[in-house]
Amino acid sequence: MDPVRALLDAGGVSRWKELHEAGVSRGTLLASVAEGRVTRPHRGCYALPAARFEDVDATIFRGTPCCVSVLVAHEVPVIPWPMRAHVAVPDSRSLARPGLRRVDRVVIHRSVRYPMRRMGEIAVALDLCSHCLEPAAQLAAIEGAVRKGIVARDVIRGFRVTSPSRRRWLAARLDPSAESPTETLARVVMRDAGLDVRPQVDFDRVGRVDFLVEGKVIVECDGKTYHSDPEAFQRDRDRDRALTTRGHLVLRYTYFDVLLRRGEFEPDVRATLWRHGAR
Repeated sequence: MDPVRALLDAGGVSRWKELHEAGVSRGTLLASVAEGRVTRPHRGCYALPAARFEDVDATIFRGTPCCVSVLVAHEVPVIPWPMRAHVAVPDSRSLARPGLRRVDRVVIHRSVRYPMRRMGEIAVALDLCSHCLEPAAQLAAIEGAVRKGIVARDVIRGFRVTSPSRRRWLAARLDPSAESPTETLARVVMRDAGLDVRPQVDFDRVGRVDFLVEGKVIVECDGKTYHSDPEAFQRDRDRDRALTTRGHLVLRYTYFDVLLRRGEFEPDVRATLWRHGAR
């Protein structure tokens, strides 16, 4: 059997034992490696050049992708973007042999609360990520998955790994109306600071805004691709002017403002409200 076809059937990466059982000969496999059609990222592990690194590392460790790696594969928003594969391995397996595998390449999760066969489930990944993401980032992932319709709104009730206190925190703040992780982070910061925040408010002849704070200040959160879209940039300038002429103050923040400068974000909003007598 052609090694490329066998690897495609296996999802892009496989161990030699499984390829041999699928009918691939060692000679054709080595020839495919020499031709560049197949790579050999680790002893006994073969992959297509376009294979996801998460799947490759999971195969190297004889585990399965889990946690944020599963979320990324299903296009659930994860912030910050994971730079290493998250791999689940059986709790009984030892990784003690030095130099055999690059443990610094991966984040290892042990299958304690869930069996290995469930590690690819979205709900399980959302639960496991409590070990790897801060609370607001985990909330953003949950809201993203609920918004996509791939988990139920009450998914938090079934969590086994997330601590009871964090589960309560998440459930109290869950709001799938957020259209991006940036909006989730911004909403959490403002509401936890005691501000009255109304998300997704419609204005006649303007459209929907991200947040109306204290009935006066409008907060808009721009996505990562915002500056590469000149039409969107101009459209938002027009919206800002229309809202300003109606007496609303507009504060616009980028993805990086909210993600990396949250300590400055809430004081800015509060200072704007104070200066205009709204708070």
